Amino acid sequence: TAAIEADARQEVERDRRGAYLTSLVADAPLRHPHRQLTDLAAILPRAARPVMPLRPAPGIVNKAIGAAVAGILPVAETTAADVRASLLMSYPSAELILRTTDIETGGILSCTSDKTEIWTPACHAEAQEAYATLLSRPRQAIVIEPGAEAAEAPTPPPSRGGAAKLTEGEDVTLLSFGPTTQPAADAVKLLARQNTRVEHIHLHTLRPLDSDGAVTASLRKTKRLAIVDADPTGLTARLIVAELALRPDAMRHLMTPPNIIRPQSGLRPAEPHDICVGISAML
Repeated sequence: TAAIEADARQEVERDRRGAYLTSLVADAPLRHPHRQLTDLAAILPRAARPVMPLRPAPGIVNKAIGAAVAGILPVAETTAADVRASLLMSYPSAELILRTTDIETGGILSCTSDKTEIWTPACHAEAQEAYATLLSRPRQAIVIEPGAEAAEAPTPPPSRGGAAKLTEGEDVTLLSFGPTTQPAADAVKLLARQNTRVEHIHLHTLRPLDSDGAVTASLRKTKRLAIVDADPTGLTARLIVAELALRPDAMRHLMTPPNIIRPQSGLRPAEPHDICVGISAML
């Protein structure tokens, strides 16, 4: 009975995606959301000043601000809703670290000061290195961890404002961050089978964005831009486009409008087949 039910589910999925997508993503693994933050115990002793870890609680961000004003470096677990309801914009110089796995990255970007760094590691090893950097030079920063959507292979060491080029390509520049990097990497491999050459760039931080000019250089070459977002609203990707639009040298080379690839569900990032379809439509 279980075998028959499994065959039926596969048939329904095959009909939904169509023959093209079925052949493209037959071996793409499904990932399920799981909220688990990186363990900080190993790197706390290297902090430049006393650290106060704070667990989730009502008003946690404002409590962290109070600790920062008192001279302690708080590391608080929070959500996008907590950040929006906080006084963070009123204390742009408060040295604190907020950590979350919330997919509402755009909401966090839009309701924080330009001085607040936004780090988006793709794997837990990268998250650990980001914390080590932030703890050694205190400032106001938010680390959005990838949860179970973590990349399977470690990404290059993170840098403030840096972007890591994961694959070389000439057809499309694909930007990803945090939990979107692994499904984007899966999609790039699938598209390579169709002779579509994607230049995949993982953003270590969303603020500052592309300080080393890797994205701008890629757009000059590919002349097409796609961004994978973790939020169904696509707000993060729209804010990235708006930031790049302020740099004429980045956007004036584009032959088509930027394509924002959003997930179908608010529970997980876009699946590899969604990314494949979005990129194929640009070519």
